[in-house]
Amino acid sequence: MQWERIVQKLVIFFFSSRRRHTRFLPVSWARRCVQETEPALIRITSVTGHIYITDFSDEFQDWHKVDPVLLFDATTVKKEANPENNLVQHLRQEANDASYLVLWLDNDKEGENICFEVLENVRDIMKQEPFQQVYRAKFSSITKQDLLHTFNTLSEGPNQFEAISVDARQIIDLKIGVAFSRFQTVYLKKRYENLTQRLVTYGPCQTPTLGFCVERHLEIAAFQQQQFWRIVPQFQLPDGRLQSIDWDQDRTYRQDEANSVKQDIARVNVFQVVEVTSKEGSRGRPEGLDTVHLLKSASSQLKIGPNQAMQIAEKLYLGGYVTYPRTESTTYPRNFDLMGVLNGLLQLPNYNEYVERLLQEGLERPKQGKDAGDHPPITPTLKTPSPGELNKEEWKMYDYISRHFLGTVSADAKFSKRIVKFQAGNHKFTLQGTTILNVGFTQIMTWVKLYDKMIPDFQEGQSLIPVKVEIVPGKTTPPEHLTESDLITLMEKNGIGTDASVAQHVGNICDRNYVKVVGNNRKLVPTDLGVALVSAYNKIDQELVAPNLRSNIEKSVELIAKGSADCKKVLEEVLAIFKEKFLYFRENVQDMDIYFKEVFITYQDAINSASFLSECGRCGQQMKYLPNSNKLNCPKCRFTYSLPQGGEICVFEEEAKCPIDNFQLVMFKPNSLDSQPLLLCPNCYNKSPYPQISNHLKCQDCPNTECKYNGFVFGVSNGVMQNTMQSEPPNHMDNRQPFSMSLAQNQNLSLIHI
Repeated sequence: MQWERIVQKLVIFFFSSRRRHTRFLPVSWARRCVQETEPALIRITSVTGHIYITDFSDEFQDWHKVDPVLLFDATTVKKEANPENNLVQHLRQEANDASYLVLWLDNDKEGENICFEVLENVRDIMKQEPFQQVYRAKFSSITKQDLLHTFNTLSEGPNQFEAISVDARQIIDLKIGVAFSRFQTVYLKKRYENLTQRLVTYGPCQTPTLGFCVERHLEIAAFQQQQFWRIVPQFQLPDGRLQSIDWDQDRTYRQDEANSVKQDIARVNVFQVVEVTSKEGSRGRPEGLDTVHLLKSASSQLKIGPNQAMQIAEKLYLGGYVTYPRTESTTYPRNFDLMGVLNGLLQLPNYNEYVERLLQEGLERPKQGKDAGDHPPITPTLKTPSPGELNKEEWKMYDYISRHFLGTVSADAKFSKRIVKFQAGNHKFTLQGTTILNVGFTQIMTWVKLYDKMIPDFQEGQSLIPVKVEIVPGKTTPPEHLTESDLITLMEKNGIGTDASVAQHVGNICDRNYVKVVGNNRKLVPTDLGVALVSAYNKIDQELVAPNLRSNIEKSVELIAKGSADCKKVLEEVLAIFKEKFLYFRENVQDMDIYFKEVFITYQDAINSASFLSECGRCGQQMKYLPNSNKLNCPKCRFTYSLPQGGEICVFEEEAKCPIDNFQLVMFKPNSLDSQPLLLCPNCYNKSPYPQISNHLKCQDCPNTECKYNGFVFGVSNGVMQNTMQSEPPNHMDNRQPFSMSLAQNQNLSLIHI
């Protein structure tokens, strides 16, 4: 487990320890001198990510009773993220009478926020001492050397401004996202049969991200192909080969112009070499690796999606093989141990020959890129994996990070470019050739391609007679759908998301079925739902999709993190803007139908085309079955009854009716072979006649002993479905369900008792 890797390193590298466990989270005991004269008993435990989530209080939870516009001004509360873990109780128990608290949370804004969540729960239970008691451990890798260095250079506690900025972003995203999502989900569910079971979400980051994909998709749809023509002269070389040259104009969209150019050349029938130039060029080595570049390359080169890429990178980090994978910096710190990392890679057969030559010829100074003040660039650590220690995907990621690091200290790639200019009458042509002089960093970063392109040794003033001049027709091609790498580039350019959230936003639009990842190049093709949503937003209010609003939010939140902006004021301004936009959106929401009617079935259309199935207990007429939404509709009463999802509905027996409301009973046949069919009354299922029983009442749970279908369940014997009767009425007082618990990423802290 993740916590074991960190705790074991802290314990093994720092201390000679003994260990015990609580019910949910680990605690290690150890002895060490905090100061030279102070022997201490140290407890090391962890948290499972955020202790709290930001949410609305209970009075704002009901979708049907709360007007979504009220959410913009609603108070928010902090709720335990995993109350079943008893994490707060656990922390307070371990912090009792502690003199010091050392916080080893991730060295980023989220980590600072979690630090204060821990402090909130333990500060009052700690022993009150006249000296500094809270320290912050800031580290970028969990190798022995880095952890020891961190332990000996503890800082004076977490950054409050950065922690508050996380709260601000959570509140903004919660209020905007939930208000719009609730309203549009309810609106669309009421109108479209095949959207009844879908949560249709809006997000201030998610929606502009989707907008980029749909914008490209609409460009492709609107593309109109055009015919064009190129002029291609060819010369015969002494060895018999033909050499073509490129028209400086490239192409024409008029065939008569192409014919005219060909005729002009035919009249002259000679090409003059008017200029020959040679110059050296270079392709620069890369800067240090940041998160965005890692995610882009993981998708384009390794064919690994952003979410999976981050999971793999985090696993390598927790294994001690790479540095912290969430960073915006591309500049190595002055004290970065380049030689230590190189000596580590020297032990691996994939790199040792290259590293040896690099050390012999001398390292290039890494480029001065961006210093965001968070973490250093992503690199391998001094610890290298043993053979078979990493799986295939982990090794691909480690290999990419290692090769990128080696590329940053390698020479630039150098080449010579030769350019020959030709002229025939007034028409100009060019031929370019390239000769590689030094492959440089591309030798280790093998996915960066450079090619030799040899051309004849034409001399200035030379005259050449073409063997033929062709008019080559062609057609324009539409742009391609964005790849994940393209999308991340646009997000970075437009300030959408952070290094910690980019992968999540890309994952969200895929998980919510707004786009599909297609092909080996991982192109993002919007679904009908994604296109309809973005088109509707653009019709009603283009700024709901445009990236500038979210970019401004990110800038404001960053000012909070730097202590340059007041959190309360930022929240008021941002939420006021989106509240006004929400009201306008609500007034014009009917414009969504322009785009949704094109691809989704309205309830009325579904009812008109549906087949009759069972009898309504209110009017005695037949009700229609809507299979896409698993609902029954009575056209006469104009009532719709929801039924269980994940299966189909059929009539059980013609004479089988509920004695309470006279509705004909129906049978639900689940798609899953592991689930039993259910007998139910459509009316009782939607509104239980018994106050002590919640809705979704089924015949097998019905307490009406006078009904012959009371306690009715289906069984299967020798592959034949049978019905049996429960011997006792069901117990409705015990609704307890088993639960399973999984721990998220653990983050560590030390509680020191003197």
